[in-house]
Amino acid sequence: MVEAKIVSLTFKTFRMKLILVFLAVLVSFIGISQDKIMLLSGKVLRGKILSSDTTGVNYEYTKKGKTQTVLLDHYRIYSLDYANGNSEVIYKRDSIAGRNYTVKQMGAFVAGEHYAFEHFNGTGTVIYGLLSGALAGYSAKGFGLFAAPAVLAFGFTTLIPPPKKINPDNVADKELLKEKYFLEGYKRVVRSKRLGRGMVSALGGAVVGVTIALLTS
Repeated sequence: MVEAKIVSLTFKTFRMKLILVFLAVLVSFIGISQDKIMLLSGKVLRGKILSSDTTGVNYEYTKKGKTQTVLLDHYRIYSLDYANGNSEVIYKRDSIAGRNYTVKQMGAFVAGEHYAFEHFNGTGTVIYGLLSGALAGYSAKGFGLFAAPAVLAFGFTTLIPPPKKINPDNVADKELLKEKYFLEGYKRVVRSKRLGRGMVSALGGAVVGVTIALLTS
């Protein structure tokens, strides 16, 4: 009788674990099977593509349990990757509109941008900004406004160091490493991230520096 209960409990535990594994796989599959929209900025939008015509790309996505529908202009999109494996390149070369890259060149450029979004976090820039801003703010003592030019000047110093080298192990398509446009796209996003995060962190540091100067004066 005791052995039968043990066997029954063991079976129930096994069944529960099997259900949990199945649910985990199902959730993972649902996440993976979403359609993907690759923007020319290098960012990827995930959701369900409802339509793609002359008016743009209509897609829906779920955020915090709410489903929203968005219409995107074709001019912002490089390609569409459907969950069924099909793909469609939206980008077209148009010299008159200033779109001088070929489809292949732009593909490499966008891939470089996407790599930067995925692998460059700018932590060093933020720390540098906080420390430099705090020093500028503290040096200005009670004249906090005079720290602003120093902070602005700092922001542009973040563009001086060369971007961190790309790790080939993180690039699935090794052929992209031979494309100069891939590197250009990577550099564009890195510069943008450095400038934006550097400015914000420097301003925050300046506020801290001025506050400390006022409290200790």
